[in-house]
Amino acid sequence: VRVNFDGTGVETLITTESGVSGIVLDSENGKIYYSLFGAGKIKRADLDGNNIETIVDPINSPGDFNIDFAAGKIYWTEYFEGNLNKCNLDGTEVETIISGQMYPSHLFLDYSNSKIFWTNYVGNNINSVNFDGTDHQVVMSSLSYPAGITLDIANTHIYWVNYQTKTIQRANTDGTNTIAI
Repeated sequence: VRVNFDGTGVETLITTESGVSGIVLDSENGKIYYSLFGAGKIKRADLDGNNIETIVDPINSPGDFNIDFAAGKIYWTEYFEGNLNKCNLDGTEVETIISGQMYPSHLFLDYSNSKIFWTNYVGNNINSVNFDGTDHQVVMSSLSYPAGITLDIANTHIYWVNYQTKTIQRANTDGTNTIAI
């Protein structure tokens, strides 16, 4: 669905075969990318909803995803499989970066440090790994169902949603000084 900033002009662009679990805009190239959890696909279309194409298929339970347009890579989580994966923008060269995670759900790409941060929803932690799969670290543990994640790189803060307490929390990117917002 697309809408004007003032709330007018609501317009359905794409009707999908299952629930959308992630969405990324490529305004420069006029594309919208989206992942379909139940259908197990990542697709893209023109910003007006036309020219839909499947980029990656099949994927077991794709969760959140993000794109490094400069490097031409898509990164995504496989929720039930416990994997973090990547491929080229055209869907080729699919590679598992890390496996054995406890329901990886949301992710954030830190381009300045070439790191991926993600939440393990049931594993109750936040992790990081380099874009190439090296230097995996558990940044924070003993959390309560962390979901949604973003970073403030300039101030070295990480933000996430505590699904159980319905709060937004913040900590330093090294995992220290956790506070509820």
